[in-house]
Amino acid sequence: MLAKRLLPALDAADERIGLRTEPWVEKSANLQVKGLRKLGVSLHGDWSDLTPVDVDGADPSAVTDDQTAAAGAATHVALRAWLVHRAETNPRDDWGPATIPKWSPDPAAPSARAAAEAVAAVADLVEWAVRRTRSKRAARA
Repeated sequence: MLAKRLLPALDAADERIGLRTEPWVEKSANLQVKGLRKLGVSLHGDWSDLTPVDVDGADPSAVTDDQTAAAGAATHVALRAWLVHRAETNPRDDWGPATIPKWSPDPAAPSARAAAEAVAAVADLVEWAVRRTRSKRAARA
């Protein structure tokens, strides 16, 4: 949900992060394709579709703390809103909207601390969601 719906919907003027294919990833993918071909499996598409490719965008090492903090804050707002909606539409006494972690950025925080806090706040939400999902599955078992 976070990667497929929430993050792409954020209105960010910043360039997307680019990723370069590491040699070990390319080697591993080539070995897997070779193994699949040996097995004689049927492939819908082209074998080259399984080759890793570079993703154009900003160099991750060039992203500033301010950019990280802004992205973390926007992600937190979007993810928390979605989790609150889910908690309200699928109520449980022990996992209501009030239990969802809250966070407000400190505008006076230095960039590096603001970035770290934003990342930690998003991680808290993800952890809450994972625990809630595990608890729901355990209750059904």
